[in-house]
This record gives sequence, structure tokens and C-alpha cells, in this order.
Amino acid sequence: MTARLEISIGPVQGFVTQSRRTRDLWASSYLLSFLSAHAMCGAAKAGGEIVQPEIEQDPLYLQVSGRDDGDPPKFGSLPNHFVVKVKNGQEHAKAVAQASVRAFHAAWGQVCNAVWDKFLSPVHELGNGTEIIWNRQVGTFWEIMWAFGEPGALARRKHWRSHQPPPEPGDKCVLNHDLQELSGYIRNRHREAQDNFWRSLRLNEFDLREKERLSAIALIKRLFPLVSQEALGWQVETEHWPSTLEIGADAEDPDKPHFYAVVLADGDRLGKLLAKMDARSASRCLATFTSGVRKVVEKHEGLLVYAGGDDVLAMLPKEQALSCTQAIDTAYRNAFAHTKVRKEATLSAAVVFAHGKLPLGQVLREAHRQLDVFAKDENGRDSLSAIVLKNSGVHCQWTTTWNRPSSRKAASESAISRIERLSALLKASGDESGLSSILIYRLRNLASRLCGWSPWEPGTWTKLVPEIDLRAFLHAEITHGFPTRTDTKAPSPSNATDVVWQLMARCRNEAPTAATPAPAEEVGVDALMLAHFLANPADIQ
Repeated sequence: MTARLEISIGPVQGFVTQSRRTRDLWASSYLLSFLSAHAMCGAAKAGGEIVQPEIEQDPLYLQVSGRDDGDPPKFGSLPNHFVVKVKNGQEHAKAVAQASVRAFHAAWGQVCNAVWDKFLSPVHELGNGTEIIWNRQVGTFWEIMWAFGEPGALARRKHWRSHQPPPEPGDKCVLNHDLQELSGYIRNRHREAQDNFWRSLRLNEFDLREKERLSAIALIKRLFPLVSQEALGWQVETEHWPSTLEIGADAEDPDKPHFYAVVLADGDRLGKLLAKMDARSASRCLATFTSGVRKVVEKHEGLLVYAGGDDVLAMLPKEQALSCTQAIDTAYRNAFAHTKVRKEATLSAAVVFAHGKLPLGQVLREAHRQLDVFAKDENGRDSLSAIVLKNSGVHCQWTTTWNRPSSRKAASESAISRIERLSALLKASGDESGLSSILIYRLRNLASRLCGWSPWEPGTWTKLVPEIDLRAFLHAEITHGFPTRTDTKAPSPSNATDVVWQLMARCRNEAPTAATPAPAEEVGVDALMLAHFLANPADIQ
């Protein structure tokens, strides 16, 4: 008789998003995946069989388990949640779970000791109880939950909220705001002693900046790559990890800050989907998706931070972000294409176009908000949400289904293809072959007056007023501002109006709850603003 054991490691989102640099972001994902691999190995050695995710070809699991002595993997590939098949009932499940937890903490201890021995041991006596703070934080940060039984048992277990870390006094970490910084001093009383502690610990400005006073957790994320042989058991290459400014830099003007993009993608209702499949088939589908994502991101000149299970986190040049996101969605659908759940296997994604000088943590939190709140909850999943963050605030925010209805009967077109088509029209305006960028703002102002937006705000949708033919107004504006061309291949005002109008309609997969009924038809101009940004990013600093 076999039974199911689920194990989950947390916290995840806070651990990853509390990152100041791209290397911090990679380190968070990589370290979490490394610890998950050890937890899986512990469960397997205790007699459990890992059935989800598929681990037989996973490079990180093979490295941790000693079955691959080749080059170590460069990015995290294992999720924080896994399913184990156990054979001898609840007592065996408990033993397997406990073995998994022990293996996790042993690996975590190895990482912590490597950082302490190299960096903290020589200077900790300069602090005020630094070793006590360190031990408290590294000993209570993680919460590992497990549940034995049918699918859904772990979700119910999470409602218990039994993990209660001890209170954290004193000055707080500049990254993990709930944790005390390691010197233990109160700055308004012992500024000089606090500064002396961090000055003694600082290796250089890249590894620890002057005003960065960190907790044990943040410092481990920052420094473990420098002692990776001792911490992980192999060397990792992080010396040339690009910054957000480098990712978004213009090759012709590398000194000027530009926009870059963060792409976050996640499968929809994965638990319910996998419950309809056998565990092995489900794991193979997810492994197929994960193995293909890296090539997708690299093809689009991006930097893959994490790909494991149904989750993807990547950073890309702004020009490649939307097409890469479309390719990720296609890869997910293709992974399930030959299964009985192929029509239900959908993905939601968020794309944040961010100015290179914005804090990375802010960008990551916004990516999660766009994915969870807008693409999933408000738009019914199987959706994309994109936002442009300027230094001064939000330029636009657009949420849409992946495919949008076409003017042709029974036809649809990729939302990203439509955005790219409008962007191409706007890019062409420089040689008088397309739409003027100024026209986008005129259309926004026109729609604002006709639809009652006062003032317009990004993400605004409104119900069409039956007495006003908004499309006719738009056509008149576009015709008035359209260049006169003799070239028969040039788009006509009517075609341009179709492109604009089809992007203005709101498209979502599910009606909202009864408390917030959906209007019959809603429109917005954020898609136009997004296309304008993609065509002329220099205008949106």
C-alpha cells in the first residue's frame, strides 16, 4: 500500500524578493533550490520516492545527490514544494518527512557555517551580541511543513500558522525589515561602534556597500557565492553577474540608464490540474517545460534567474520581453499538449518594464502583484499583465488574455502580436509612414473626456457610453493625424483604427464575483500607452 506525502519549504516570496541586486536575486533562488534538493535527497534516502517534480534528469538534484560530477548547474531548477510516495503508512511518512527536514537543516547549516567562518568569525566580537543574533535568525527563519494523505492536505495544514519566529529587537536590516541587523548596536546611541563593525566586515563596495547593515539571512544570500565551495560543495561563477543597468543598457549609449524587464510566470491552478494526472506524467510535463525555458530566455537575450516546476523568473532587455513571455506561454502549453488536461494547462505571466535606477525589490514585488492580483485574480488566469514603472511612477498598466477576439468571425490574434503591430506603426512615424506618438496622447485625452476619466489613471477601465460612438471619434482623430501616403503598402487610417480599437477593449477569462459584476463592455487606453513606450522608450524616462 502506498500513500502520498507532501513537503513544503518557506518562506519563499519574501526570501527571494528582498533582494537589492541581480546577484542577490539569483542567489536567493539558487540557494532555495539547493536546499530543496537536499530535502528531497533526505526523503529519498529514508525510503521515499520523489514523484513530483521529475528529478531523474534535474541537474541540481543530480549534483546534490552525487550522481553527476560534471559542471554544476548555473540556476535554480527545483521548487520549494514536492510530493513523495511512501509505502508503509503514516509512521513511514513521518520518518521520511523528518529525514527530509534533517537533510534540509544540515545543508542550511553547511551554508551558514561557511559564511560565518570566513566573514563573521574574525569580527563578531566587535558587535553587541552578534553571535546570538546570528544563531537566532538562522535557527528560526525557515518553516518546513508536511502533510500525509490526499491532495489538499498540505493546503489545509498551512492554515494552522504554527511557525512563530521570536521577536527581533534593535535596528533592522535594510533588506529584511523584520530582522535585526547583525552588529546589535542601536544607531542613535552607538553609531561609531556600529559603523566600525560593518567597516571591519566590508570586503569591498560590490559585496557590501557603506550603508548596508544586514541581517544574518541577507548577509548569507549576499556572501555565500564567495565561499561556494565550502557552502555548496562546488564553485559558482558570479563575478560577471550583470546589473539591471547593464541588462537595460543601449549598446549605442551604455552610460545612460534605460528600462529593462522582469518576467514572472506561473502555471494556473496547478494543484487541481495535476490531481487529474498520474504523478509521473505530471512531473514529466513540468520537467519538459523547465528544460526548455532556459533556451527560450537565452534566445531572447535574457538572463534566467529561476526555472522550476511551473515557475519562471527572468530578466530581459525591454525589446525582447513580450516575445519571450509569449514563447514561455507556448512552451508551457506544448509541454501538456499530449495529455488529457491539455486544454486546462494554462499559464499566467507578469512583465514589469522598470527604469534601471528603481530598487530591484520594488520591481520584484510589483511583478508578484501584477501576476497574482491582476493576471490571475482579476482577469481569471490564462492572462498577461504588463506595467511600465518610471522613476516618477506608473506610466501604464495593461492586463489581457493571451489571445484577443479579431474583427474577423471566429478568429483571434495574440495580444502581444497586436501590441507589436501598433508599436511598429508608432516606430514608423519618424519617416511619416505610421502613427504619430503625439496621437496616442490625444487619443488618451479624447477617451478620458468621453468616458469620464477625470483624471486618467493607469489601469483604468470604464463602461462604454451607449450614446457615444467612441470608435468613430477615434477614427476621425486617427484620420486627421495620419500622413498622406501614395505607397499602397502603407497602412490606411481604417486599418490603424482597427488596431487601436481592438486593443482598447477589455478581455478577461472569467466574470468577477457577484459583488463586483462586470460591465457589458469596458475599454481602456493602457495598451496604447504600452505600445507607445515600446516604440519610443526615450520619451518615458
